[in-house]
Amino acid sequence: MDNGILNILITIGLLIVSTVFSIMLKRQQKTPTQVLANDRQNILKPVQYFREIPFDNLEDAYWAGLHFGLIPNKSTLIGCYLLKWVYEDKVKFIKVTDEYGNKKTNVDFSKIFKTETRFETKMYGLLKASANHDKILSTDELFRLLKQNNKTIFKLFDELDACAKQSLIDQKLIDYKLDKYNTLTLTYSDKMIEKTSYLRGLKNFLNDFSNFPDKNIKEVHLWQQYMLYAQLFDIADKVENEFKDLYPDFVKTEETEIVLEVVSTVILSILT
Repeated sequence: MDNGILNILITIGLLIVSTVFSIMLKRQQKTPTQVLANDRQNILKPVQYFREIPFDNLEDAYWAGLHFGLIPNKSTLIGCYLLKWVYEDKVKFIKVTDEYGNKKTNVDFSKIFKTETRFETKMYGLLKASANHDKILSTDELFRLLKQNNKTIFKLFDELDACAKQSLIDQKLIDYKLDKYNTLTLTYSDKMIEKTSYLRGLKNFLNDFSNFPDKNIKEVHLWQQYMLYAQLFDIADKVENEFKDLYPDFVKTEETEIVLEVVSTVILSILT
């Protein structure tokens, strides 16, 4: 074989080997965004309990909680917004009995209200558009809506992930930097680690709420905030029962119970 041809073949072979090796190496490299969420908890501070709300808004807290393994699945956020709308008197959950004697739950979307974020706007629009001409959405209709629009809803969660991430970047809580492999790597500021540590402390506090000797909650607003975060952590049923036992005259829980029932039997059964 001619030496020139042999050299060309050797060069091509080396290029192929080099390319394959480079691809394999990149696949093996793990950035923090690829590390398991439970492993990320190792960088958090040892905060056992925290009683305040550490993030400025629910969606930033959702991103941090999901990213660090404090939230079991994405769909708990839908329950948060349903509770939020009820507390703000924007929607109503109503128990009804049909002509056959079957008890059902309807969601009344007849009120027009402003939403605050892109995700909330799109989720509200999707639910309201599926209601009947009276803007009443039954749980059966909600079930079908979630089942038929599963991919659409999870696409909304992907959009939310990007928006929340940008919000945290704008607040200088997270950032992307080039590592030694020239790969963009997600990094966390000390403030982000502190806030997420407090978020874990809040989850611990809500989980162990009944064990605290001082359980004084003076503001209805604070109780509602706790319930939103309990729903985010998927421990709302437990926390609501404890609140109800401790404050039977203070905490009005009937509609909260209806919302949590719908969340557990419909939303979480479909979107998990």
